[in-house]
Amino acid sequence: MGRDRGAPSFRSGSHGEPVRRLDKQERSHKRITRIILGQRTVRYVIRVHNLTYFTARYTGGDESYLNATEDETIEFGTPKVGIEKYPYDYEYQWFLIVPEGRQVQIDFDIFELEQSENCKNDYLEIRQADPKTMQGVRGPILTGRLCGSTMPSTIQSAGNVVWVQFVSDNNATTVYKGFRASFKAGLYKLGTSLN
Repeated sequence: MGRDRGAPSFRSGSHGEPVRRLDKQERSHKRITRIILGQRTVRYVIRVHNLTYFTARYTGGDESYLNATEDETIEFGTPKVGIEKYPYDYEYQWFLIVPEGRQVQIDFDIFELEQSENCKNDYLEIRQADPKTMQGVRGPILTGRLCGSTMPSTIQSAGNVVWVQFVSDNNATTVYKGFRASFKAGLYKLGTSLN
C-alpha cells in the first residue's frame, strides 16, 4: 500500500518531535479550511471539532505550532536545555496559540544565551502574530531581542497568537545552556480589565 503524500502532518510536542501524518480515518474527521503558500512554507489550516490547528512543511529551518487549551501549559525551548549547550548556526520558530479571546502568557525558567551588543549573535525574539496569515516576523514587537542571562519577566500578548524565534550564530564554541519557557492562556480574557 503506497504512502499518501497529500496528507497534512502535525508537528507535536514542545521541542519539534517528529511529524505525525494523519491516517485516513483521522483525515475523514478533519477538514482543511485553508492552504497558505509562502516562499519556503506550505501551511495547512485545519478545523477539527471547533478547534483550529496549523501545520507546516518548512524548507529553510524548523517551526512548531503549539496549541494550548484553556487549562493547559506547554513548555518549549532550545534542544536539550540544561543538559548540553544549544546548537550553533541554528534557527527555530514557534507559533504559540491559545483560544480566541485569550492572551498568550509566557514564563521562563531557564535563560542563558550568549551576551552580545544589541543581541546580534544569539537571541530570542517575541512578536505578536497575525492569526489569519500566521505571520510573525513583521508583527508588533512584544520584546526586543533577548540575550545574556537575565531572566525575562512574564510576557503577556495582546492577542491569541505569538511568534517566537531563536537564532544562534555560527560560533561552534558556545557554552551556554539555552532557554526553557512555558506558555498558557492568560488569566484575563481580551477586553476585560484587571479590576
